Amino acid sequence: FRDAKGHKLPAAWFRDLPRHLRNPQAVILDETHKEGPALLLIYDAPGDAKKLVVRVNYRVKKAGEMNIVETGQTVDMEGVASGIGKGYTLLEGGL
Repeated sequence: FRDAKGHKLPAAWFRDLPRHLRNPQAVILDETHKEGPALLLIYDAPGDAKKLVVRVNYRVKKAGEMNIVETGQTVDMEGVASGIGKGYTLLEGGL
């Protein structure tokens, strides 16, 4: 797991990561990065939406393939919504 460059989530939020992984508001397939596709798990909170980037079958040197939560950060929901159809595909839930 690596820190987001900006808009970091508080450590307390990550302590509940298993609960958060089970209950995203939306799941989006992100095909905009050269590293390959990723799942964006979106969590809406009053005034502060959150995003986790999850990579499935991600190849890690000396460890092989694994599923990882790569980053977590706050996001602008309008910005996320504007990416639908432009590299983002809404798989489940709503924005």
